Amino acid sequence: MGFSIEIFDAAETKLRQLKTKAEAEAKERHDVFCEHCPEYRELENTLSKTGSRLMCSIFDPESDVEACVSQLKKINDETQARMTELLHKNGLSEDYLEPNYSCKKCSDTGYIDGERCECLESLMKKFAFEKLNMSTPLGICTFESFSLENYPNEAAGGLSPRKIMEKTFLRCKNYAESFSLNSPSLILQGGVGLGKTHLSLAIAGTVIEKGYDVVYGSAQSFFNKIERERFGKAASYEDTLSLLISADLLVLDDLGSEFTTQFTVSVLYDIINSRLLAGKPTIISTNLNTEGIEQKYSDRILSRIHGNYNRLQFVGKDMRFTLRRVKSEKNL
Repeated sequence: MGFSIEIFDAAETKLRQLKTKAEAEAKERHDVFCEHCPEYRELENTLSKTGSRLMCSIFDPESDVEACVSQLKKINDETQARMTELLHKNGLSEDYLEPNYSCKKCSDTGYIDGERCECLESLMKKFAFEKLNMSTPLGICTFESFSLENYPNEAAGGLSPRKIMEKTFLRCKNYAESFSLNSPSLILQGGVGLGKTHLSLAIAGTVIEKGYDVVYGSAQSFFNKIERERFGKAASYEDTLSLLISADLLVLDDLGSEFTTQFTVSVLYDIINSRLLAGKPTIISTNLNTEGIEQKYSDRILSRIHGNYNRLQFVGKDMRFTLRRVKSEKNL
């Protein structure tokens, strides 16, 4: 997966900050403990001196290096044992004075034997997801800010739009709160302005708060970005398609409003099929009904969605129009 220099630098900077913080905190713990227990610092000085004595013996042609090493090893072992004893005596673990690095494998350097550590790769991926979501109003559309009051409560046979939307709302909320990597994929279907974007954003926000990698965006914006990258109109290091496929949860909003080409159909199939094969949940919101999906895309795409996605129905009148009318009436 390709990442921009901006993403790479941000990840390395974050690791340096984590490393500096861990080492500063360790130094503070060390200084406080040595002030409380001066013997510990004296023992550290002893260790330092044995190291210097060893170096001197190595470069001294008249020295018995083997005997010196044996003697110094005995001193070191006894010194270290006493240091450990002092820590335990004060109710502390043996590694209490060591830096508590966020990554134990690379000690927050980002590299192991010259190769990128998985912590650096993970950070770059995280920052890439955040960059994709930068323009998404996640904080605005929440479950708390969603209102059922403007959905008609009158039924023309069967359940009223408000009752149907109450069920849809609860299913979305339960989905977000219980989300896991084994959660099913969803397709949110209904007309314009019925709350699909609001609730899909609310799901995305809740899932992000749970610590998962989520990518949210309109189908049009993603397809345009992937096309620019594929045909050399954007920096070659970007790989939006890989990010969409690898995210823990992908929310593909407003599918069907984009200009459809053979390329976009191919990309959509690749996204849907790859995520299904990887067992990764996807949420698609669309104004298209089943027949519309088949006509605009293909029966292969419809088959993947119909056979693997749970359908949530959105009904009622365009909420944006309703809210504008309510506001106008209040201002009269």
